Amino acid sequence: YAGTQTIWTDSVSPGNYRLRETTTGGGVETYDMNKGTNYGSAVDFTDTDNYWDTTNTNQDEAATDAHFGAEITYQYFFQKFGRLSYNNLDGKLKSYVHYDNAYDNAFWDGYQMTYGDGNGTPTSAFTSLDVTGHEISHGVEEYSC
Repeated sequence: YAGTQTIWTDSVSPGNYRLRETTTGGGVETYDMNKGTNYGSAVDFTDTDNYWDTTNTNQDEAATDAHFGAEITYQYFFQKFGRLSYNNLDGKLKSYVHYDNAYDNAFWDGYQMTYGDGNGTPTSAFTSLDVTGHEISHGVEEYSC
């Protein structure tokens, strides 16, 4: 949804990158739920060249959208309000993508953001910038209201 953007990732080994980074507050991590609902079974999204052109039939581009959205939302709250993540203590921003089968929503559960793939159309995943910002804002509200 955001076009070509720069995101931070980390290198697990030469030629193996994942959607995790430590330069933004307590970190930003993005995981693949593989259409399941058990967070313990989530796995890393990986890439071999660190160029995340992940558009495919699994809608894996939703992962890079969620990762970018978490990074940019952190930056917004920090630059505009001096806020250090959702809890103002640099809490790690965790995103879980591909939640359940055709899950038509996204949510903050008090610890992390979770994103469904929607109804299966190419633009139905709930990971656009306005949705990621909205879900992280629930965390800000939880820790500041």
